[in-house]
Amino acid sequence: MTISSVVDIVNGKLLNKPSINRVENIKINAKKVKRGDLFISFFDDDIDTALKNGAYGVVAKDPKNTNDNEVAWICVDDVNKSALFLLRYLLLERNIEFYYFKEPLFSLSKQLIKKDQQLLFLEDSIYHWFEDITQNENIKTCISNNVYLLEALSSNPKEISCDNKSSVLKESLFEMSLFCNEKQYNLKISSRLKDYACAIIGFSEKNQLQLNAEAQMEDSIFKTHYLNSNAEITQKPSKRVVIFDFLVSSEYHKESIEYLQKHYKWAKILFIDGCKNEEELKEILKKSKFDIALVATKASFSLDYFSESSPKDNQLSLF
Repeated sequence: MTISSVVDIVNGKLLNKPSINRVENIKINAKKVKRGDLFISFFDDDIDTALKNGAYGVVAKDPKNTNDNEVAWICVDDVNKSALFLLRYLLLERNIEFYYFKEPLFSLSKQLIKKDQQLLFLEDSIYHWFEDITQNENIKTCISNNVYLLEALSSNPKEISCDNKSSVLKESLFEMSLFCNEKQYNLKISSRLKDYACAIIGFSEKNQLQLNAEAQMEDSIFKTHYLNSNAEITQKPSKRVVIFDFLVSSEYHKESIEYLQKHYKWAKILFIDGCKNEEELKEILKKSKFDIALVATKASFSLDYFSESSPKDNQLSLF
């Protein structure tokens, strides 16, 4: 790729008159740079390493020491956007399908779909998966919960919907037996997530992906726990259950409440929203009377705080 093409693609500004006029590959990990590569700098401290490894060009927000005319110094306003522009250019000749999965569909799919060389979940920063998608020719499908990201990479990102015929054969807050697409699936998730699970099943069959039916859900997605009298999470079945719903949106929260009210009419249900920290929440759980507590919060709670102390932990010690 010529330097002039790189400058145009990233909407950048060439700060010098380099002796070289083209680059070979594009790298964002300075340690993997080889002679002739273009280095996209997310961290200024990595530039020296990239240069020592033979970088012919550097894309950065505020590049330093631009007097070295053996290197093309390209200044950009936003490194993340520039990396996305370059990635889209590199993918023009590849037949990759991009899908938009809303939450909690995105997080649920990461648990239910087995890892596959043809599938890549696009999350966090582009820094974490740029090289995965550029260097892995096996990737055919990319999934993200970030609309902006998908629109930057593809002119036609797709969405999935649940139009499969399904029915719940057996259910509880902790697991369900789901009949979908003429097959039975025993999943260790609540039937609250039935429609999402069914959509993922259909998607997996269409794209020849395998399901991980034994997957335990992450604590962020309608994860249910038994509570003991001290508001601690216990492995022993008890009369009180807490559900942590960290992926909160007004629509999803409303659906969760309606689900509990419909399926557990006998239960005293407590809805908790807006707790600032684990200590405040634990006090509420201790003092309140409930059968099921739904905790909806965007706070980064650590569930280890609610873990039950083992008998050994409670024993007195001389030391």
